[in-house]
Amino acid sequence: DANCFAVSEAADGAAEGAEMVFGVILGTGVGGGIALNGRPVTGRNAIAGEWGHNPLPWPQDDERPGPGCYCGLSGCIETFLSGPALARDHLAATGEDLAPPAIAARAAAGNGDAEASLARYEKRLARALATVINILDPDVIVLGGG
Repeated sequence: DANCFAVSEAADGAAEGAEMVFGVILGTGVGGGIALNGRPVTGRNAIAGEWGHNPLPWPQDDERPGPGCYCGLSGCIETFLSGPALARDHLAATGEDLAPPAIAARAAAGNGDAEASLARYEKRLARALATVINILDPDVIVLGGG
């Protein structure tokens, strides 16, 4: 899905005309895809761009060792940046069991707890994308849902 997303965005979307595109899908899980000159880059084992099961970079003390992941590891990017991860983080911080759209709506309405949950999410996303930028040096990073 993420490879198709990256190629589609490079062809006629937000990254139209860009040489190197990293497409990010944030939803139930976290995926990434790479398009170079409008073509997918998959790698030898067809996992190029799949950054969701790398550890979250520069973890804060309260993020160690990180939530367990279905892949068997702890602290994967996906365990911090998926939709369910945002809901879990908000629940842990506030005691409120809300879905991500409700968290976003409350933040937009000025709710401080929801704003804090989104701020933590945004900082984690920035740290995770920093490694992509350092390795790929993409022209464009496109974010999408899944």
